[in-house]
Amino acid sequence: MGCHKITAADKPEIKKLAEYAGKGEPVPWVRVYKLPEFTYFPHKAHIRAAIRRQTCHGAVETMTTVGARTGQQLGNDLLNLVGLRPAAPPLTMGWCVECHRRENATHGTRAPLDCILNLVGLRPAAPLLTMGWCVECHRRENATRGSHAPLDCITCHH
Repeated sequence: MGCHKITAADKPEIKKLAEYAGKGEPVPWVRVYKLPEFTYFPHKAHIRAAIRRQTCHGAVETMTTVGARTGQQLGNDLLNLVGLRPAAPPLTMGWCVECHRRENATHGTRAPLDCILNLVGLRPAAPLLTMGWCVECHRRENATRGSHAPLDCITCHH
């Protein structure tokens, strides 16, 4: 149950989650994204960084099904109006990278990928993401900042 033991515990949909957890049954989730089989997305890092749900998912308090933020698009509004669910934007590494860049640029945060600036001294047009690059950046952050960034690839890939 994680955060929802406290957050919105009185909401009917959260109560349903608690019932499944209490029975030890899997939750029949509605798929929003289909991640590649080798990837894994834990919300923990974003929760620890105090990223609000609305940052990625939009106004969750008004949604019946949570997806990624799609903005105020007329097409989505019309689909919602007639009771259909709009398609979620593709969850790609590029989508995540762009969000991290935007957050770093506008809020001065240290979301992963700002290490690129330290690595090459400028913001490249495309991310320099390789397995070795991620591990080296995490090692450097852990050594210089006392961070606890995971060093294993299974953090995002399995």
